[in-house]
Amino acid sequence: MKSINILIISLAFFCSAHSFAQSYEVIYGAAPVEVQTKMNENKMLGINILNDIQTNFQIGITGILVSEKSSFMQLLSAETRIESYTLSEDNTSISIISSADFSIENFNEILSTTSGVMTGSSAFYSVNL
Repeated sequence: MKSINILIISLAFFCSAHSFAQSYEVIYGAAPVEVQTKMNENKMLGINILNDIQTNFQIGITGILVSEKSSFMQLLSAETRIESYTLSEDNTSISIISSADFSIENFNEILSTTSGVMTGSSAFYSVNL
């Protein structure tokens, strides 16, 4: 039984480390040169690779009910990795500026608390000055 627990913990650690590596590679591949340079500097300094990197998301959404809007916005405001957001008046798009470790999957977790659905997204990475 003890070996099964160790195996489960090891797999969980490996999967989370692998997930982070994939996230890093995706960001690095999509980022402009100045962001790649900053990520390389962070790596050489031994600090979080995504330190001082921010993401600007443009996300299309549909289906958020008027009764859900307030709680949705509270969840966005409570997320410490989100620096700012702007929800369109008609609730069909949202712009989010966040730290780079906030992913579209994290947004989908918040969106899943509503009846809303994401219709598309794009991300732009920059160095947070």
